[in-house]
Amino acid sequence: MCIFLLATLCVGALVLHSLRMSSQANPIHQAASDLSSAVVLGAMLTGMLLGHWYLTTPTMSIQPLTWFGRALLLAAVFRLIVSVISLVRFGWSATDTTHVLWLSMRLIGGIVVPIVTSLMVVRILRYRNTQSATGVLFAGLILVFMGEMTAALLERDLGIPY
Repeated sequence: MCIFLLATLCVGALVLHSLRMSSQANPIHQAASDLSSAVVLGAMLTGMLLGHWYLTTPTMSIQPLTWFGRALLLAAVFRLIVSVISLVRFGWSATDTTHVLWLSMRLIGGIVVPIVTSLMVVRILRYRNTQSATGVLFAGLILVFMGEMTAALLERDLGIPY
């Protein structure tokens, strides 16, 4: 019960912050962007931490880790949809090389990597290999951090939540 209350408070604070801080995007789009970013980062980090727990307790059921792999896929697809809406709605001018590089890093690290990671984790867990799944989640987490940081840089410079 306490964890649900905490999650509700966190989501509420995130939405209120997004509503107050929205720039070029409308507040709902800003909130969806911030929420999708938080869900991708949270699913990847929690899955990786859970995977490390399997290294010390190898007899645990792999269902929770498989569930996080699937949840990560849903979160990454949600993030993809929000980013595509941003690209369609606000467009992209490829005049600044730095912004082009940042957008490439954002799309690869923040969207493609979580989708590929989740598919790999679910497939690896069919063979009950939690150590490999944890390694894939760890590598994916680093790339997702990079992708989300570049999304924050783009939002700061352009005022658009990619």
